[in-house]
Amino acid sequence: MAEPKKSGVAITAVVLFVLAGLSLVMLHGNAQLLNSQVKVWGESTWPGYNTAFTLGEVSCNLEKLKQNREAAERAVNQPKSVSDMTKGDDVDALFDDDDEPKATQQLDDVDALFEPEETPGERVNKKEAPDDVDALFDEDEPEPANKATEDDVDALFEDDEPQQPPKISEQQAQVLAAKAAEENCERKWSAFRAKQALITDGMQTYRGVHAALEAFVVRGTNYYQHFLVFILMLCALVTTVRSHHISLRPVQGGWSQLIASGSQLIVYVLLCFSFWKYREIQAGSVDADLANVWMIGLGLLATVVFIQAIKSFRDLGTFSSADVLAIPLFCVMGLASGVYFILIKDYPSGLAAKLGLISVNAKLYLQVGLYVWIGMLLKQSMLTQKVFDVVRPLKLAPELLSIVVVLGAAIPTAYSGASGIFVIAAGALIYKELKSAGAHENLALAATAMSGSMGVVLSPCLLVVIVASLDNSVTTAELFGWGAKVFALTAVLFAGLVIFTKRNPLTFDMSSTARGECAVRARSLLPYFGAFLVGLAFCYWGLGAGLNELWAPYLLPLFMAGFLIYERREFLATHEDNSSSVATKAPNRLYAATDESSLHIGALLLLMGMSVTLGAMVEDGALMEHLSLDMGNRWMTMSVLVVVLVIIGMTMDPYGAVILVAATISGVAKQAGIEMIHFWMVVLVAFELGYLTPPVALNHLLTRQVVGQIEVAPEPGVNFYRRHERYALPILVLGIALLVVAFGPLLLN
Repeated sequence: MAEPKKSGVAITAVVLFVLAGLSLVMLHGNAQLLNSQVKVWGESTWPGYNTAFTLGEVSCNLEKLKQNREAAERAVNQPKSVSDMTKGDDVDALFDDDDEPKATQQLDDVDALFEPEETPGERVNKKEAPDDVDALFDEDEPEPANKATEDDVDALFEDDEPQQPPKISEQQAQVLAAKAAEENCERKWSAFRAKQALITDGMQTYRGVHAALEAFVVRGTNYYQHFLVFILMLCALVTTVRSHHISLRPVQGGWSQLIASGSQLIVYVLLCFSFWKYREIQAGSVDADLANVWMIGLGLLATVVFIQAIKSFRDLGTFSSADVLAIPLFCVMGLASGVYFILIKDYPSGLAAKLGLISVNAKLYLQVGLYVWIGMLLKQSMLTQKVFDVVRPLKLAPELLSIVVVLGAAIPTAYSGASGIFVIAAGALIYKELKSAGAHENLALAATAMSGSMGVVLSPCLLVVIVASLDNSVTTAELFGWGAKVFALTAVLFAGLVIFTKRNPLTFDMSSTARGECAVRARSLLPYFGAFLVGLAFCYWGLGAGLNELWAPYLLPLFMAGFLIYERREFLATHEDNSSSVATKAPNRLYAATDESSLHIGALLLLMGMSVTLGAMVEDGALMEHLSLDMGNRWMTMSVLVVVLVIIGMTMDPYGAVILVAATISGVAKQAGIEMIHFWMVVLVAFELGYLTPPVALNHLLTRQVVGQIEVAPEPGVNFYRRHERYALPILVLGIALLVVAFGPLLLN
């Protein structure tokens, strides 16, 4: 596709808002990373930093608690009258007369109740009284010589029961409670004073900066849903104004514009009505406020397409059935799910509720936007062009160049999150280079469409991370491990088929002159490579993170922005004849990247959002219910699953399709005894096959989005494969790979 159309003032303002929104999302992601490192740096500089500010003010009153404890102790120490005695007092007191002196020694057992008065002399001569009730029956007879050491008969029969702790009075309990409260408060104050002593002026200043960063992270997280809707509506506005939605045929004015705009108007009105009903149900909640944002954005979009529809009446021309193919794919999904929820299910708010599910995974869809932005920044950079410059002196035959390009694109595809995003980012350049090398139109289009298909199973692809988050029975390590094997399989199949069906001799130049020129041109990549390594080292050792599935979407825009700044002089030098271009300086190139990103983000996110509603319709309607029946064996089950998964890949975006499969189909595989790691590998390959298979062929549609509508002239006297190589080559490669991945493990088990 050509560069984005020139923008009016309104669209320019919208693009700047998108730039601000994407920048804030990127900064928030890096702030999360930085926040955790600030804690580490603070603790290493001031030991105890992470707990120094966590105690807050101590609320207990130590002086008051001390007074309470002293009062409780005084109450215990005061003399008590008979009426104030508790059950815990000595038993003798129950029988003492007021006019008799109390015994100086308290007796410990019941015997004292029945002992006669004794003189001091008698007490000395008498054996010591036993400790228990046996003494009631003892006579003054000498003890046998062989008597056991026990003092009483009960010891022969007593059970090994644990002794109960002595009971304490209520006042004693009050004393203990008062002491415990005082000691606890004293510990709090001691800890507080100790922490206060650690806090220096420098530490206080550092904490102030840290607190501001932490507040930004918390507030940003709370508004992720709002950011998603905000960016989605702004990007959808740019996409709608420029008629850039994903459809089977591009909008070319006249009837195609009227049909495309009319279908969008119906969907937007249905969504507005559904969000109105949803808002009434969620009145007073955060979801109601979010519904207001949806309605404002959808109302604005409806106004735009209504104006477009009115203008299209001026030049309708002749109607053609092909004009119907200009209906955006998201409208087809929206109409189907809207009719189902509003008319069939009588659930007016259902369409809004299901579309609103994307806000539950707002972080995921915002990362999709960041990946598209990264791709467009890469497109504005000279990096990809310089990589092709290194390879160009080898004068590779078109078939060999296509192999190098498709296999080499696997790594950036893994970092872009999905095959379609990389096609959008680098498809135009790949197509141009293949055509310059002499590739036939069909091969160039096939390789461009497939350039993003190889790397979706490699680390750190976001799609695989989503699979692992939806299914706890598999891990990212397992998926990426098997993904590397699937990549090797598809790479061999692609290279073998391209070589087997070659049109030209597989020539290349490996002379010393060519190698020397490659080496010279490779030097231009050294600054990029060095900067990348330095940035990577800082991220790893300074921030404690790498370019993995968690942080890549937030870190890569910084790398790409740095590359644009580094290239500014060289770019200006190579574009002296076009110095007035909007993309001659780094800030303007940043704007140009955001402008094109807005087109693709609006198209992709609307398609993803409506595919979620379509998936909800399939799940709610139990359309997959018949798959739950016993099919007899794993071979039959796998055969049906392969067909269903390819169809899903043909009609839905990858993220919405994965969510649907996890909710409806994965259980069928489990019931059939298929290993989940095996099942998900089948899913990923089947999806990629679906994205390259007509009638929809999403990756081919995205290829058209970036290279334009190209009609391949029919070649006389060629076979079916040659005529349809742009579709046949990807289908054969991934079709064979799917059969091997799906049924190969069943043969081995």
